[in-house]
Amino acid sequence: MAQLPEIITHNYDPRRSACQNLCNRPRADAERILAELRASWRASGQPGRLQEHYLERRTRVEAWLLARRTRQLGKPALEHPIDFFLGDMADGRDPIRPRSLRVPLAAFARDMVTFIYPDSMTSFEIAAQSSRPTAGPMRDG
Repeated sequence: MAQLPEIITHNYDPRRSACQNLCNRPRADAERILAELRASWRASGQPGRLQEHYLERRTRVEAWLLARRTRQLGKPALEHPIDFFLGDMADGRDPIRPRSLRVPLAAFARDMVTFIYPDSMTSFEIAAQSSRPTAGPMRDG
């Protein structure tokens, strides 16, 4: 059986500090940050990854995740998740989020970590198109 990596990585923009969630911010602030991100991607020559209605979609996805997580595993410590990559992803390849916070996975209690595969936006789309709206169990720690 494959072992989980010992490190998780949170990539972030140092202008905004680490471990933030866009959905925790007032809407006007969140939209301003999204506009800055879109402009940064255009300036870097990368294709834009945030669609026009990203915030509404992200809010729906997080509500869906929270409902599933609560139903299957109980209420989480945070209503809005903080995204980390599983493994050491501090490769500096994301010009929009050039800083990384690497944390030992063991630093978190099992009930503080929920793994989602594929990523939450993709999982939401799969569930929305599926005849089983809760396809696949969620797993903590």
